[in-house]
Amino acid sequence: MARTVFILGAGASRHTGAPLMNDFLDKAEDLLWEKKLEHNEELFRKVFEAIAKLRGIYAKTNLSMDNIEDVFSIFEMSKTLSKLGDLSPEKIEELYNSIKVFIAVTLEETILFDSGQSNPGYQPTSDYLAFALLLKDLEKIHKKRDSKLRSSIITFNYDLALELSLHNQTINYKYCLSDEVAEQGYPILKLHGSLNWGRCKYCKKTGFNDVFGNNYRYSLGSKIPFQGHPEDIICKNCNKMIGEKEPDIIPPSWNKITTSANIKNVWKKAAEELHEAKEIVVIGYSLPETDLFFKYLFALGTDSSTRIEKFIVCDPDPKVGEKFSKLLGKGITNRFKYVEYDFNHAIGELKVLFNIDDSLARLEAMSTL
Repeated sequence: MARTVFILGAGASRHTGAPLMNDFLDKAEDLLWEKKLEHNEELFRKVFEAIAKLRGIYAKTNLSMDNIEDVFSIFEMSKTLSKLGDLSPEKIEELYNSIKVFIAVTLEETILFDSGQSNPGYQPTSDYLAFALLLKDLEKIHKKRDSKLRSSIITFNYDLALELSLHNQTINYKYCLSDEVAEQGYPILKLHGSLNWGRCKYCKKTGFNDVFGNNYRYSLGSKIPFQGHPEDIICKNCNKMIGEKEPDIIPPSWNKITTSANIKNVWKKAAEELHEAKEIVVIGYSLPETDLFFKYLFALGTDSSTRIEKFIVCDPDPKVGEKFSKLLGKGITNRFKYVEYDFNHAIGELKVLFNIDDSLARLEAMSTL
């Protein structure tokens, strides 16, 4: 049962080097011109050529061809309608798969992790490590109240920086791609998919690559990219190698139900977590106009008798706080608090708002009685 639900957006991973939606294409183009793409140069060129052909859309609508979410959403709709200029349905399908690789490679090449000075292997960023430690502190406090209480995380991010911090702290987590009740750990609900998820070409089910279970080794102290390798996934449903190099990721668009049936259980679980939550914390999620689906998910998920005690939004842009205050109904507005901090500074403020240190001190004192 989730007492505290964290909702993480692109701003939470900004400190890792991950580009935001409005500068994503700039970062990708830099990788192309700096010759950092190895075998993916031609793929990147084809995606940029397709985007250039869409400039006519910019002249007639308010969609931005400089925003990767808008571009990804247009490619997705083109695939659904089999219409994009003079391209054949087969070429449109190929382009849609290419942009998923395009996004994955850009993230993998811009998010670099330390391999450690003494222990080889990936090291989490200090900010995500602080977040993982916050989860552990909340866990101690929740369990004292009720052994069934816990936190959960809803995230819109494709990258694996969050999972790395949890793995570093030996915190078990689950993606909830299936209804298996035997799965243990924090629900990590990636509403738009993940770099280490892949769709099986045989049974069409979504699986994930347990990349942190692999013993990758790098030189000590080096900066290293982290790759999801969806093609290496063994499908748990049919026990075959998935074999598809495109990660199972989706844009924040109108078409989630039809294009992402494989991860509908993730959305279902997210609604359940919001339904039970007493505390909701949003960090780095700007509530974009394109993501109408989340607004409806939030409305349906919070349609419960559970009394929300805290609704906290952390973002350096005050306009984000204003958007959330307009989203919330009258029953929550008096519980709403906007914190004008980025992810780095938000963790310390959350420790204060949740009264972490005093609560842990009381638990320590009680344990000595």
